[in-house]
Amino acid sequence: MADTEKAYTRQGAALPVRGGQLCLITSSNGKRWIIPKGLIDPGHTAAETALIESWEEAGLVGTIRRDPVGNTRKIKKKSQYLSK
Repeated sequence: MADTEKAYTRQGAALPVRGGQLCLITSSNGKRWIIPKGLIDPGHTAAETALIESWEEAGLVGTIRRDPVGNTRKIKKKSQYLSK
């Protein structure tokens, strides 16, 4: 594995759509809108993770599109994880 790959944590996410409309999902406290996402467990694909997270976070069941909508990278600063 290249050094640059070690810096990233892979996650799978779902944008649930029903009847051509995006399903909006709230956080457990109901104060934020979220996208169901989670870490990709060994042996799972990003698509499988998206299905699992959609069920766990919103009770949604469905199928995955053949091609992903896209991908993104978010760089987190180490200082976010240090206790203050």
